[in-house]
Amino acid sequence: MRRSICYCEPSQALAGEVNTWKFVYTSAINLPKGTILKFDPASNGRSIDWEIPSTNIKSAGNAIYCQLETGKVLAAKEIELAKRHTPQYEFALSQEVKAGSPITFVMGALKGKSTSEKTGNMAQCTSERRRNFYLYIDTSKKGRFADPEIFSMDIRGNQLHKIRIFVPSFASKNNRFDAIVRFEDEFGNLTNYADEDTLIELSYENLRENLNWKLFVPETGFITLPNIYFNDTGVYTIQLKNCKTGQVFYAIRGRVLAKRMANVPDSADFYPADRMGRGFARGTCTLKCCSCH
Repeated sequence: MRRSICYCEPSQALAGEVNTWKFVYTSAINLPKGTILKFDPASNGRSIDWEIPSTNIKSAGNAIYCQLETGKVLAAKEIELAKRHTPQYEFALSQEVKAGSPITFVMGALKGKSTSEKTGNMAQCTSERRRNFYLYIDTSKKGRFADPEIFSMDIRGNQLHKIRIFVPSFASKNNRFDAIVRFEDEFGNLTNYADEDTLIELSYENLRENLNWKLFVPETGFITLPNIYFNDTGVYTIQLKNCKTGQVFYAIRGRVLAKRMANVPDSADFYPADRMGRGFARGTCTLKCCSCH
């Protein structure tokens, strides 16, 4: 039994990337002339969502259109939906499409034009696994759409832009704790999109030199540094440096509830934590270590 085929070109995107996106559909049956195809990008229309394309195929760019195997280009018609701020796009086949013939839905630069910031279509700014686009087909020409065909695309983090470290605001002497390092793009997504030979030097002031570590950017976009502890009381400063570019990243304090311990003087500094993800400390992350008896 034949099955329809749906795939995307390219098969994955970077968050916020501008490109020309192609969604190729190959039907398992003949589609008669007049068949209605309704393409849904499933965007909410916000600035961080997938950019809304234009239906004007004579525009400078960022257009949506359908291209048949013969090279015929079909213009889209916007279909407004209740309870949604963004439209779906409807196409009517001007000729019969045989089974096995591809139909390509394009968002971005017009046919024959190169992709640029002005002509392309921008992907969403949030990473997502198997981001779906939907195609509804009505061969009856009476608005009777069956279950949608689904295109899937992975949205990954973009170029490494900043690094965050989440650590307790307060630690007692010789008490072990973990630090979480997040590698993020400019939109706050986890990313491993960096040069292969990128090494991040993690250093501490007032700490013995053998705990000066060099970290690679992991595929997951984050790494946990376990069993960190301090032998002496004091304020410890953490900073990260890109060994390849010389760029210095500053840490942000994580959201940790610092519980007051017994016999700690009231004058001890506890360094209340910032809200996670809100703003940067214009310096390095500080961690207070006190001796508890």
